Amino acid sequence: MNLRSIDLNLLVTFEAVLAERSVSAAAERLGLTQSAVSHALRRLRTTFGDQLLVRTSDGMEPTPRALQIAAVVSEALGQISQVIDEQKGFDPQVSERSFTLRVSEYVAPFLLPTLCSRLRREAPRLTLRVAHFDPREADGRIGPDEIHVRTASLAPAAAASVGQRLLEDEFVVLMSRSHPQAGRPMTLERYLELPHMKVAAAALGTNMIDDALGIRGLRRNVVLTVPSWFEMRGVIAGTDLVAAMPRRWAVDPAFSAGCVWQHLPLEEVVFAVDLRWRVRDARDPGHRWLRELIARAMVPAATE
Repeated sequence: MNLRSIDLNLLVTFEAVLAERSVSAAAERLGLTQSAVSHALRRLRTTFGDQLLVRTSDGMEPTPRALQIAAVVSEALGQISQVIDEQKGFDPQVSERSFTLRVSEYVAPFLLPTLCSRLRREAPRLTLRVAHFDPREADGRIGPDEIHVRTASLAPAAAASVGQRLLEDEFVVLMSRSHPQAGRPMTLERYLELPHMKVAAAALGTNMIDDALGIRGLRRNVVLTVPSWFEMRGVIAGTDLVAAMPRRWAVDPAFSAGCVWQHLPLEEVVFAVDLRWRVRDARDPGHRWLRELIARAMVPAATE
């Protein structure tokens, strides 16, 4: 294959489609029409003699050949972008770059108000696309111009990524102010006797609690599971259910009106939030600036 026959823009499109697994989402990221991205994908298939991405019930899945190409393309584009960015520097006041921030649903309400306010003040032309994590992508893959802010996990981190711990907190047990156990010390025995509401692990990582209990040969009495904190609001205050959540959020009146909290009797279970990005973006001036802004924006959430 003659390298001169390959349009560099096609490789940029290829990387975006592979990251998004969607032509429409890739078009939105690149600021192109869907037809333009579809045309580019057809040219790429002809150039490489491979389907590259195959449509399935779960979206577009890359072929083995596409993954092989992606590893090389991603590194090459990253090196080119880094050289260009380091040469011209990064001025947030005039930059028109676009980034994607994937953020856990639990973290978003505490991060975004401060972050977006500072972005509008310090980088008024910068575009930020905020999205939640796709539960089908458990590998934590990080795409181009993408930064992740998520609850920490014991699972292996995505390959070719690095991270920074933004905050750590303890889990507490939230219950109604009128709950019969509200004024009593929370022992492990008492905790196991209570009926529990559990927030789905994808939203918070509360499986850590069940794992810690499992090591002891114990289990809690989960009678209600909800997908996020937002379905949880008001339920605890009006029932005899209890729920585990980070302490800093339990003390927020907007989230825990009518409730009280006690320490979770499992000291080894810690709630943590990490910032993660691709290794190849570590020295990118724009990425570095945005990562530092995110870290500063999380300070209020980490303050007692």
